[in-house]
Amino acid sequence: MSTTDLFVELIVVGCGAFAALLLLLLAVFGVDSSLLQQLLGMPVLALPALVLIYLLGILTDRFADRLFNKYWVAAKQQQQYPGGQASFHKDKTLVLAKSERFAALYEYSRSRQRICRGWALNALLLLSCAELLLFTRFWHLPQWWLLSLTLLLLLAALCWCCCYAWLQMLDTELRRVHEQASLLRSSTEL
Repeated sequence: MSTTDLFVELIVVGCGAFAALLLLLLAVFGVDSSLLQQLLGMPVLALPALVLIYLLGILTDRFADRLFNKYWVAAKQQQQYPGGQASFHKDKTLVLAKSERFAALYEYSRSRQRICRGWALNALLLLSCAELLLFTRFWHLPQWWLLSLTLLLLLAALCWCCCYAWLQMLDTELRRVHEQASLLRSSTEL
């Protein structure tokens, strides 16, 4: 995976965390439309915002990685991979070392998994911060509860879809690494 690919991936993940941070700040400090217009009219703030988005992408990715590994990855590897976790890592090392094509496919799959995993967490962050903003600043609107319920349903659905996609990609990764390692072993025996 190239550095550029990783940078873009972390920006994609960081955008959700950045939006959640903005919603949190608006909930805590209030909404001043004239200040928001002034800030949006200052292009010089784009670079610091990009740096912050990148850093939030790193933090979100690392936290999501730890969370998902703790609760799902090891169990899935033990459950679905012949030989368990140690055997998976042995096969993965073989695939990455012996085939550039298989390694590229593996890295592409991992990139998509990181984005789904990060956005599953982002959906929860966005949901929490958006609901906080609604309850602290917009509770007086006639149908704030409808907006709140709509946000809940949409962001919960996004979280579920991202988790589901991530689990499907993890299953595919486990199956492919096993198949590719077997293929590489049999081709070296010929």
